[in-house]
Order: sequence, then C-alpha cells, then structure tokens
Amino acid sequence: MPLLAWISQEKEDGSDAIGAKARSTAEEFLRQAKEKAESVKEMAGEAVDDAKEAVAGEGEEEKEKFKNEADGASDDHMGR
Repeated sequence: MPLLAWISQEKEDGSDAIGAKARSTAEEFLRQAKEKAESVKEMAGEAVDDAKEAVAGEGEEEKEKFKNEADGASDDHMGR
C-alpha cells in the first residue's frame, strides 16, 4: 500500500473514532443535564409545597396579629 493511501486510510479511521467519542460525550452531557434539571424541578416543587404548608399553617388570627403589629410599628415611626 502506498504511503499516501495508508495515511488517508488512517485519517479516515481517526475521524470515525473522534466522531464516535464526540457523540458519546454529547450524549453523556445531555443525560447529566436532564438529571440535574429533574433534580432542580423536584427541589423547587418541594420548596413550593413547604411554603404552602407554612402559609396554610398560620391561622387567620396570627396573620391579622402580625399585620396589625407591622402596621403599628410603621405608624409609630412615621414623622419622627
């Protein structure tokens, strides 16, 4: 086999290997990105659920008391 033909053949074989490695790397990157996105989605859902529980756990009297305290505190400091 002439040297030029052998070099061409080696170049083509190397390109296939590089292409396969690039596809494999891209597939792994995509898989990890999907896993992380799912994890973030789950954590966000849990945070929303926790916030809903915290708000629902407060009674109307507690909310009104806090609101009045907050309103009173701001009135006490106005104009001074």
